[in-house]
Amino acid sequence: MAALNTQTDTMASAANHVVDIAQQVQQEMNGLQMRLGSLDAAWQGSAKMAFDQLMVRWQDSGRRLNESPNSIAETIRANSAAYQAAQDDHLAQINSLNI
Repeated sequence: MAALNTQTDTMASAANHVVDIAQQVQQEMNGLQMRLGSLDAAWQGSAKMAFDQLMVRWQDSGRRLNESPNSIAETIRANSAAYQAAQDDHLAQINSLNI
């Protein structure tokens, strides 16, 4: 098994980067949705219903897409806290040795 090395500040930076990218993607999706929304008036009848349903699916997909990186960032942060706690515990155990 390969050794695992990390630092909590690196993990925090990675979590923040994931959130930043998710926000950029969300901004792009919002911009595209605004541009597509301007087409709403061009549709009529069953085509308008299909367009509206497509926009609802688009919004749902965007929401799910945005939830994934946020979940990843939360997991990284939780792992960072657990890693730091284990590191602190190990240090305390070493310091308690009377050698």
